[in-house]
Amino acid sequence: MRGLLKLVPLVLIISLFLITRSLFAQGIVVNIQHPPFNQLKIEDMWKITLSNTSSTVLKVILKGTLIEAQAGLIANGTSKTFELPPGRKIFTGANFKELDPEINYVNKDSRFKESVTRTGGLPGGEYEICISVIESTSGVQLGLDCIQQSVLSAAPPSLISPENGSRISLKHPDFIWLPTVISGVRVSYVFKMVERFGSQSMPEVIEKNNAFYITTLKNTMITYPINAPDLIEGKEYVWRVQSVDESGNPVGSNNGFSEVWSFVFNEEGGPAEYKITRQEAIDIIIKKIIVPPTLDHDATAFLGMAPIDSGMVYYPYSHSDLEKTIEKPVWFGWVNDAPQAFFAHSTRYVFIDARTGSYTIETYNWWPVFNGKSLWMDDEELSNPDVLIFSTIHFK
Repeated sequence: MRGLLKLVPLVLIISLFLITRSLFAQGIVVNIQHPPFNQLKIEDMWKITLSNTSSTVLKVILKGTLIEAQAGLIANGTSKTFELPPGRKIFTGANFKELDPEINYVNKDSRFKESVTRTGGLPGGEYEICISVIESTSGVQLGLDCIQQSVLSAAPPSLISPENGSRISLKHPDFIWLPTVISGVRVSYVFKMVERFGSQSMPEVIEKNNAFYITTLKNTMITYPINAPDLIEGKEYVWRVQSVDESGNPVGSNNGFSEVWSFVFNEEGGPAEYKITRQEAIDIIIKKIIVPPTLDHDATAFLGMAPIDSGMVYYPYSHSDLEKTIEKPVWFGWVNDAPQAFFAHSTRYVFIDARTGSYTIETYNWWPVFNGKSLWMDDEELSNPDVLIFSTIHFK
């Protein structure tokens, strides 16, 4: 009798071993679908393909972890228990909610959860996603897969003009910067300009001084408005741009802040003021020259980002014998009256006096060339929303 009792633990151990071995024999192949380049959303943890290689229906749960290389464990999650029949089961963005996953953000750095809440995606970092398949009764792991995904932080705005440290004489200059590009987020820009006093450092000026002018806009250029405070002769001004989302939250690295630039307003001795703003020049081209309600053909129109100074030479492509010289500062626009046709065909060159707004039109059969360079003919320029001011066709 005692001998039989001694055999009981051994039998249990052997039985457990055989059950475990059986479960491992019923393996599940796990494949996590790679997210799109430079993107990672929390639901990407559950976009997987499960292949049940056994001949039986298994009851399983999924456990997932999200780790960032510097911050460590960001979140973990567990699905509900579900039946996995033999064969392949795919979970995508359309059906992963069947898993009813419970997500827990365990990292003390709140920016990860805040980024998911605000933008739907995770901030920049080096991530690892792991998904394991667990047999619901025994807790035995039946399958595992891990993938790595890099998410680069969106660059903040990059200032272009006026150049840092420059002297400008225009009372209404154009401020231009490069955009912040991030998938799935509508980005706006907070433009801030302050006056610099004494020997203040640039960071001190922009952070501590009251705004001389501040506004939020969706474009990457602003013409200093007529109704804004007048720039004062000899004063130095500091400006910066911040990219934000629709709720005003920073977007991009460095909290969305660009670098800080300055300029000195020096009206005396500078060139004459350009009274006509770029928006006014756009209105002239569209409302007075193209006149959309009367247009009976396709057309596109382009306008430079700043007036062209006197002294520049231009001519229609392949016809340098028709070269002319700009005699006074003008806004130059080009209307292509057959944008989907091969050249040669009719186009219009528009010259708008930057001081008075009066304009002249010259008709040529080729695109414009200024100082030996063709304007608005490569793919990037043709579809650039800043220089493309009007179009009846869609650029891919």
